[in-house]
Amino acid sequence: MTTSAPASPITRDGYTASTPTQVAALQSMRTAPTYVNDLTSPVQWPFPAGVPFSDMYGPRSCDGCASFHKGIDMLPGVGTPIQVIADGTVIETGESDSGFGVYAIVEHVVDGRRITTLYAHMQWGSLLLERGQTVRVGDGVGRVGSTGLSTGPHLHFEVTEDGQSVDPYAWLTEKVGR
Repeated sequence: MTTSAPASPITRDGYTASTPTQVAALQSMRTAPTYVNDLTSPVQWPFPAGVPFSDMYGPRSCDGCASFHKGIDMLPGVGTPIQVIADGTVIETGESDSGFGVYAIVEHVVDGRRITTLYAHMQWGSLLLERGQTVRVGDGVGRVGSTGLSTGPHLHFEVTEDGQSVDPYAWLTEKVGR
């Protein structure tokens, strides 16, 4: 009988994997390169420094979730403060046990175009925004959590441009620091 040696433990976003199956699951996440933020830019990432991603924009195959992922899932760690990506106005907030859980939607004008950003799955009681509030780039939104239809603590972040869903990673990569 052959027994496999235990895998070296991996810790990611507060979870530790130590069995070969658990380690393989964490290593197989759809991830992208992280980013470099420019804190002097009028458009910034939702976190001041680069963080890991667990899912990207586009088609995906998973049990119980949408077949097209309209956002990016960012893993800075549970409780990490989230910041507004550009000056704007809060147009919607909500707190629910389903869907996006604790979330906020902010409207911006960037390069003359109407942009909305969605910040979802925040911790209960952490939402710092209310509908109609004017916000500045870098203002606090809330804290990373796992509310609504979420499989673990992360920020689900979406961008729409003139009402159309766009890849947030590509959009922010283009806009930050220009």
